[in-house]
Amino acid sequence: MKIGPTASHAPQISAKEDAELARICKEFEGVFLRQLLTVAKVGEQGGQSGYGPMIVDSLATSVGDAGGLGLADKIREALAGAQTTTAKDSSK
Repeated sequence: MKIGPTASHAPQISAKEDAELARICKEFEGVFLRQLLTVAKVGEQGGQSGYGPMIVDSLATSVGDAGGLGLADKIREALAGAQTTTAKDSSK
């Protein structure tokens, strides 16, 4: 049994809103990835290197340019659905 929105119940937002939402979600994914890499101490070599932040930034940018983690798409889908639900609830 497949659970999910059907074609008639799929969230409906404008193309402009969807593009803006996708951009914001991609930015959020980048911020999240930078935090994740920083906490994992990627780019540090015994705390001596001053290049750690640049390595983290470069790696996060490269991952994002290659398609990211897929988190941005999932967040966009969830927010688009929530936005549609909110719009329907406020029109009652």
